[in-house]
Amino acid sequence: MRVLLLVACAITPWLYASALASLSQSLCNEEYSSCAKIEQTQDQKRVKKHALTLGVSILSGDGVLFEKDTTLNITKKIHAKDGNIMGIFGGVYRVAPRHILRYDLHTGFSSIGFHSAQEPGLFELNGAKIGAGLGYEWGFYLGDRFSWSLAISAEYTTYYYKQDKILLLLQETMPKVGIGFEGREHHYFEVFFGMPVYANLKVKNNNSSFIVSNYPRHLRLGFLYAYRF
Repeated sequence: MRVLLLVACAITPWLYASALASLSQSLCNEEYSSCAKIEQTQDQKRVKKHALTLGVSILSGDGVLFEKDTTLNITKKIHAKDGNIMGIFGGVYRVAPRHILRYDLHTGFSSIGFHSAQEPGLFELNGAKIGAGLGYEWGFYLGDRFSWSLAISAEYTTYYYKQDKILLLLQETMPKVGIGFEGREHHYFEVFFGMPVYANLKVKNNNSSFIVSNYPRHLRLGFLYAYRF
């Protein structure tokens, strides 16, 4: 009997210690698994999120063009200023927390005015524009509620103006660089500037003169707001 009691006394602490170690390991594993699942869910939400976007953009620019008068066979240097307001529909895909790809279609209204030293008030036209764009955002600061990013994008746009007997058609490809701010993963603001690398502009007026420009000498500055669903 005494031998049994001694054996029981010796085994009981060992069993108790083993049970505590097993319970501690089980709790540790469960806690780690829960934390890992939560982190994985958060990462998936941020990294793999695909969202549609609706927005508006305001854009203005100033540049230099060349007017070629086919009647007199002369070319004059003129200045052009334009302003645009556009609606934007597109989407974004979060490849990783810091890397976002985006695409969009945009359409809206535009106005453009031409003037030169000889003719301060040449003429002004109002019209429409439509185009498409692709972009990339790199998030250099990621916060819990907001983030900052560097945006690089490019767009192809067609402008169409017609007023009385004046017709203008402009096609251009323009890269853009901007700084973006995103709040709560829905509201996105961006300030950007761009310069066309390809521009084909033709204007026909009453005197049968044409303005043709293949020079990327038009700088634009704009503001963009988009809501990401």
